[in-house]
Amino acid sequence: MHGGAVQRVEASVKARDVVKDADPRVGQLLDFWYASRGAHPFPAQRDLNLMTVPPLLPNLYLLDALPERDFGYRFIGTKIDEHMGTSLTGKRFSDARSGRILREITQFFSRIVDTGQLGLLATRLPSEKFEWVRYTRFALPLADDHATVNKILGLYLFEPTREDAYQTPNVDDLDQSELGEVVYRFGDLD
Repeated sequence: MHGGAVQRVEASVKARDVVKDADPRVGQLLDFWYASRGAHPFPAQRDLNLMTVPPLLPNLYLLDALPERDFGYRFIGTKIDEHMGTSLTGKRFSDARSGRILREITQFFSRIVDTGQLGLLATRLPSEKFEWVRYTRFALPLADDHATVNKILGLYLFEPTREDAYQTPNVDDLDQSELGEVVYRFGDLD
């Protein structure tokens, strides 16, 4: 870790404890995931009826876990594309990000694939559009065979703030000392 920024990884806890203080949409997606999985450890993509959660669709994403610890954007909601300023559907993480941001999000999503846990990543970053933005990434494991995680269903939320008047053209190039706290929380799904 560089500079004075704080990165905190909390010990694994139960899934409901991870989301209890989060945006209500996070809890809604967790409830949807539980309902979709039925009696299986993990739901498959084919088990998801996204039309039952229309308010979440603009902030939803679906990722494919790819070889070499990369991920592909299978589906990206419209609010995410608007915020990013480009359509990410069909691209890989390595096509859309680089540097520290690529390493952080790859490690976060890799842990979900490796452990079958849910994950919540909260941070704030400077933005080309809004000065600073509070970001929440929420991710849940999916498995086409209901057993081996090979996809991720998630929710990406962002809230513009006015904490500082600093802007940067490329957040991928920022040093850790230029950021606020990054919190990773993982939870065991029962």
